[in-house]
Amino acid sequence: MQDTFMKMQQNIHTLNDVSVFRSWLYTIARNQVYKLLHKQKSNGRLTDELVWSGDHPDIALEVSEEREIIAQCINALKPEYREVLTLREYEQLSYTEIAIITGDSESSVKSRLFKARQALAKKLKPYFT
Repeated sequence: MQDTFMKMQQNIHTLNDVSVFRSWLYTIARNQVYKLLHKQKSNGRLTDELVWSGDHPDIALEVSEEREIIAQCINALKPEYREVLTLREYEQLSYTEIAIITGDSESSVKSRLFKARQALAKKLKPYFT
């Protein structure tokens, strides 16, 4: 994150339209992540611990297990599927913003997101049938 903000500060002069700041910043962050993944040759797994929710321990355990399964299935997706799914579902970005960040057309983003959702559903099916 620090590298992203340093890069933002160094390149703020290249931002021509303030209305696309959010997309511009996400693009910088995306590029930083890909650079880091390339260096580490990692699969991009998140290491954040999941937080239990609910009052009853059984419910908390079930929710935790479901989140872990979903996270594992998302991490098992192709990087380009994982990227659009995360930007759309977790970051709540519009198709236009995702297209700007990824450098693709909106129709390409929609298509990739559709395929990502299908792939995720296929991976989750054994766990939630």
